[in-house]
Amino acid sequence: MNSRTLNCREAQDLITLQVDHRLSDDDCLALQNHLHKCPLCENEYKTEMEVKELLSKHCKSVKIPDKLNYKITELLTNPEKMANLSASLLENSPKAITTQSVFDKKRNLAALTLCLILIFLASVYFLV
Repeated sequence: MNSRTLNCREAQDLITLQVDHRLSDDDCLALQNHLHKCPLCENEYKTEMEVKELLSKHCKSVKIPDKLNYKITELLTNPEKMANLSASLLENSPKAITTQSVFDKKRNLAALTLCLILIFLASVYFLV
């Protein structure tokens, strides 16, 4: 079975899907072949695996309220609302960042999601 050759951008687009076990067999093989050849992408993959492991290990017993889950889902599925949130979070940043550059890489979205989850967990911790 021959697998296609991926460049780094294509590989990084597939890493999150691989971490979540949502890749086809062909894409999985192509990604694994790329990771064996590319230390930078392999490091990215390992980092995402570690983050997922930490989140699953430390967040198992936390039930997100339905209302918060709805709001997060709404943000993640509505690029305009996410852009508004990103803009408000970044307005005090000394570096000008355009909405397009914020969404250029999926990891920025994942990082923002992780930040929202951590903010929620911190608020639950301090309320208890």
